[in-house]
Amino acid sequence: MSQIRNRFRSRGPREVSFSKTDTGFGFNVKGQVKVEGGDTGIINGVLYAPLQYVSAILEGGAAEQAGLRSGDRILRVNEVDVEGSTHKRVVDLIKAGGDHLTMTVISVPARDFQRLDPDDDYFYDYTDIKRLDIGIPNYEHIDEEGNRYVVYMVVLDGRMVAKRRYSEFLSLHEEMQKIFKDFEFPKFPGKWPFQMSEPQLEKRRYILENYLQKTFRVRVIQESDQVLDFLNLDTYGKDDVDTHAYNPDIEIGKPDTKPTSEKPQQQQVMTSQSKRANDERSVQEMKSRVGDDSSLAVRLLLPNRKKVELSSDDLNQSAGRVCEKYLNEHKLDESLHPLFALFRSNEDHFYSKMDEKENLSSCYVEDDQDFHFAIRKWIFNSKQEELLLGRSDLTKQLLTGQAYEDVKNGTIQVTSRQGPQLKLFASQDKHSDYLECVRKSPDYSSVTFPHCSCDSRKQGHVIVKISFDHFKLFACTQEGQMESQVIDFAWPEMKEWDYDDDVTASVFRFQYQRGEKKARWVKIYSPYARYMKECFARVLEERQWIEEVKDESEQKSQGNIFLEMEDDEEE
Repeated sequence: MSQIRNRFRSRGPREVSFSKTDTGFGFNVKGQVKVEGGDTGIINGVLYAPLQYVSAILEGGAAEQAGLRSGDRILRVNEVDVEGSTHKRVVDLIKAGGDHLTMTVISVPARDFQRLDPDDDYFYDYTDIKRLDIGIPNYEHIDEEGNRYVVYMVVLDGRMVAKRRYSEFLSLHEEMQKIFKDFEFPKFPGKWPFQMSEPQLEKRRYILENYLQKTFRVRVIQESDQVLDFLNLDTYGKDDVDTHAYNPDIEIGKPDTKPTSEKPQQQQVMTSQSKRANDERSVQEMKSRVGDDSSLAVRLLLPNRKKVELSSDDLNQSAGRVCEKYLNEHKLDESLHPLFALFRSNEDHFYSKMDEKENLSSCYVEDDQDFHFAIRKWIFNSKQEELLLGRSDLTKQLLTGQAYEDVKNGTIQVTSRQGPQLKLFASQDKHSDYLECVRKSPDYSSVTFPHCSCDSRKQGHVIVKISFDHFKLFACTQEGQMESQVIDFAWPEMKEWDYDDDVTASVFRFQYQRGEKKARWVKIYSPYARYMKECFARVLEERQWIEEVKDESEQKSQGNIFLEMEDDEEE
């Protein structure tokens, strides 16, 4: 047990000694530059003068091999006290020691980085991975003093170290987001306002386990006080595991029956029979709460701008079934159903497509007042859209409704001349005129993703834009402010593409080749990497369909509903 605790905690000063290699000592020093002395600060309960610190570690270098870590504060260099020393003095002392270096350092809790160095943009090395054997193999239903709630069993190195409720996972996640602001956390399960069914609880368990495994493997996060406290490592090895007091304002709710005056029973794990009963009761409770409390209503935005409230039955269905249900209610030709899909709203009016098998309840966000689902078109080729969906008043109304919302939200940018025209057409219900005008915008039938990081840019982010004709990367700052550089890829240049969420952040990667040059891979790190891949694949599929339509001798592939175009209509 002590070895596991020591692996996580090393709070006092420690000495590291190592020699220079071909790559030098393998670390960088950062801190105050000019003034000796300065304000004191508390580190791990001890008062120190300002200290220089290790800002970066070379992977596999001498410093890393010796146990030096990013963020370590330097107390002594080759037996010389350097508290309050300038950056130049510390560097000079390191150089003066020749090829060998001995330093006394102290590790700093992650939450103290900004407090100790408020003017620094602190560098966290998220590539420093230290794998853990951690998991959540099971969960329990707890009955305690008339309250019922769920705890998830956290296992480390084969031993259970904590039982935590969802609210505790959420508190940890929110606190770490404040500390590690530039870290791209994996998916975290959203809140759910109703009592959850067993399949929903199992899915939450799986997502929480995946979250712990991907987040806690990063050394600087793994060794933070928040994680250590969450894992009970100060009490690791005790027979009793802390489950904490029940908080009715945070947890999933009380049982339907009122507590009796009888003495409460001991907390117990629910049997499989009681779990089934609980599952049936949760469905009934969900139905009644959706109908009785408007604040819990989940909205579905239809393409014609009408909004409906989803029932509890809808929320327990897959995206594909819900989409099909409402398209049928609008009597849309079944052959056109593949041109529509269910989307979920995200920040800043960005919609991401849901997988057809994805359950709606798995992604509902309770505390987001603007959250809703939407049925939207799923086609990139504007000419085929016009041929397939421009034949009836119903489909033109659906297209106009979506375009109107996108113009209103700024998703589709229009010129100062187009704006008044579109308003006039919308007020007169001139759907054909509206669509003809809005299709002139380069944003129509395209997807512009929120800015994110990319391995081809060491500084700043990129904005990904996907359309039938183009795949573009716009350079921008880390805050999303556009810069001048734009990379425009031609679709025939694309060789391979893939999506992977088995890393610290979801990644969409593609390989392209220009002319005779060597093929190159590009990685884009985005929470919408899966949707990015779907858009990528859909455009390439539609381009193949167009070629099949042009070549009368070629048999259409399965799913190709594109129509033959006149010569002046071809792309």
